[in-house]
Amino acid sequence: HKPVIRGVLLLYPLLQLVNFRLSSYRTYLPYRLLSLLREDILVQVTNFYMNTTFSDDELFNNRHLSQDDYENFFSKLNIHNLDQEMTDDINKRGLLSKTSHPDTWKLFDENVSPLLADDEILRNTPATFIVACTYDILLSDAQLYFNRLQQLNVKNIMYREYAIFHGVMTFVDFPVAFNEAFDIINDSAQFVVNITTLVK
Repeated sequence: HKPVIRGVLLLYPLLQLVNFRLSSYRTYLPYRLLSLLREDILVQVTNFYMNTTFSDDELFNNRHLSQDDYENFFSKLNIHNLDQEMTDDINKRGLLSKTSHPDTWKLFDENVSPLLADDEILRNTPATFIVACTYDILLSDAQLYFNRLQQLNVKNIMYREYAIFHGVMTFVDFPVAFNEAFDIINDSAQFVVNITTLVK
């Protein structure tokens, strides 16, 4: 028998590798917040795990996407949940390519970009706690994923945004510790306890 997943805990998650010009990427990548997430790291992660050959310029200007790719990405999302400035940004700058990068199709895989999974798959999502950080490159991923689950009427979904930066849970000991790190740990532990109690 396959194990049954009772709950999912997502800690400031990376939920898609297709569009690197969502609002939070454009807002926070230039600041290199504590250097925990930078362009070079995201490119290395993508190329290493996906066996792809994207350059920084292609990924962070969406030049790996064709118009069809772009429309495919947004077809999964409710446009009302999106930053109009971001959409205009693409159109004004003409960043999209006439043809897709040869490796772009790999990024749309639901196992790589669960944000873009089909509705039927997401409707079966178990109880989920999405932890997001306000000052995080990946904030848009978390927000859009939560919105998709809400639109699909998925039950037992909790979203909480903490006014801190990505990777804060690294800082839980002297000489640098943040209260938000402990808040995330405690809230996550409570989520696990609640799920365990429900299972029993």
